[in-house]
Amino acid sequence: MQMQLKKKKQAEKETVEAKKKEEKEKAEAKKIEAEEIAAAELKAKEENETKARIEAEQKANEQAKLEKAKQKVIEPKPINKEADIKIMVEGIVKDDLKRTTINQLLVNKNMARDDGSYIVLPHLKWDVENRA
Repeated sequence: MQMQLKKKKQAEKETVEAKKKEEKEKAEAKKIEAEEIAAAELKAKEENETKARIEAEQKANEQAKLEKAKQKVIEPKPINKEADIKIMVEGIVKDDLKRTTINQLLVNKNMARDDGSYIVLPHLKWDVENRA
C-alpha cells in the first residue's frame, strides 16, 4: 500500500511538474510572440518614417527647384555687356548641359538690329562617345 501511495504521489508530482513546464513554455511562447509583434510594429514604424522622410525630401527638392525657376523668371538681370553675357552663357552650359565644355565663346553686337542686343556664338565640346 505504501508503494502505491508513493507511486501515486510520484505521479501527481510528475503531473504538477509537467503542468508547470507546459505553463512555462506557453509563457515563453507568448513572450516570444509579443517580442516578434513589437519588432514587426517597430519595423513598420521605421518604414513609415523612412517613407515620410523621403517624401518630405522629394517635396523639398521640388520646392527648391520651383523657387530656383521662379528666381530665374522673376529676377532677370539686364544684360548689356559682353562679359556679363559670357558669364551667363557659361553658367547655362555648366548647369544645363552635361559633359559639355566651352572651347570658345564669342559675343557680338547684333548689327541687324539697333536695339542693343547681342549674338552669342558658343563653340562647345561634348565629352560623349557615339554609340551605334
